[in-house]
Order: sequence, then C-alpha cells, then structure tokens
Amino acid sequence: DHHRDRIPILDYFRVNAAIREALKPRVDLPSGGYIIIEPTEALTVIDVNSGSFTRSATARETVLWTNCEAATEIARQLRLRNLAGVIVVDFIDMDARRDQLQVLEHFNKALKGDKARPQIAQLSELGLVELTRKRQGQNIYELFSQPCATCGGLGHVVRLPGESERLVKEIVEPTLPVPTMFRERESRPPEFAEPLDIAAVDDADDLDFVNHPSYHERGGLNNNR
Repeated sequence: DHHRDRIPILDYFRVNAAIREALKPRVDLPSGGYIIIEPTEALTVIDVNSGSFTRSATARETVLWTNCEAATEIARQLRLRNLAGVIVVDFIDMDARRDQLQVLEHFNKALKGDKARPQIAQLSELGLVELTRKRQGQNIYELFSQPCATCGGLGHVVRLPGESERLVKEIVEPTLPVPTMFRERESRPPEFAEPLDIAAVDDADDLDFVNHPSYHERGGLNNNR
C-alpha cells in the first residue's frame, strides 16, 4: 500500500535484476578476471579465469591476485546462491607452493562467516580445491528456475537418428563429386540396363561383375534372366 510508483516494487528496488544476475553462470571480478559457476546433479564446478586483468607486472602476480579476488567472490556466491554439496573450484595454476598456501588461507578467511560450515580440502597439484557445504533449504536455481521444456535440463537438444541422417545428406551429399559414368546413367530406367554377355568371353575369370553397369544401377548383379 505504501508503494505508489508505476514501476513494480521488485523492479523499483532492483530485486528482480539482482536475481537475474545471480542466475547467470559468469561473475566478473573487480580487476578484469571472472569466474564461471556451473551447477550439476553431482557437484558444482567453479572455474577461475584471468580475463582482461593487466594490473600486475608479472604473470605470477596476475595469477595470485586473480585467485585471491576469486576466492573472496566465490565465498560470497556460495552464500548468495545457497550452493550445497560437493563444490570443486578450479583456480588458475600456481607453481609456487607459497602462492597456493596464500590463496588457501585467503579462501578460508572468506568462508569463515558462512553458517553452512563449508569444509575445505587442500589444493591439489592440478590447482583444484574441493569443499563441501551443508544444505540449508533450496538453492537459487530451485527457487527461481525450472528445467527447460525442450531439453529437459540437459542443456542441448538430442536429435533423432533419422533427423541426423537427413541433415548429413543435405549437407554432405551435394558437395560430393558424381563420377561421369553415373551421371550418364542417372536418367536411364533400370529395365534398359546392359545385360551381361557371357557368350562373348572365353573364361569366367574375365567377367567384370563389379564394374558392370547392371551391378551399380540395381545395387547388385543383373543378368536379365
């Protein structure tokens, strides 16, 4: 009753815009990097990318800075999206063990205020961090989205074998060259196929069945019996 503006109250306070933003897989970081969040049935995968980050003088500093920024943002996104279960974070590869420990320490500090008590494992040799987070109600995807009516949540539409075969014929066959001997016989009716003249050869080994026109035009041998 107190809101008298023509714009709906959720749009006026940008609530709907914030929800739409939280449903996007990509989250930009302040210095030009970004993270990609992909939830699946089994686990949630988060990928860290440096993007257009150019603030640091060396590649090592760029990677370390981006990973620390990502750790802070990932902790926020876990709470915002209410992600639970197994979560795997693919940080940018770091060669120095000291840098790896620094990112882990930064990540642990960022997760400290999370009431869902995430349990974090060590950083693997591949730069992966695995953690688990206790489920507390529905996540943002369950609240504000539903499986696609076309693909059923797969993310892609499965084509039937017959449809795939038709598409291949439309795309590939027109580009294949047709031998001259077949072009000449394309309009010739099957009943006018050339018979095998067995009497004209002395030896059965001389019969060229495979290259005879009747073989190709009818898909097999045709001796016009």
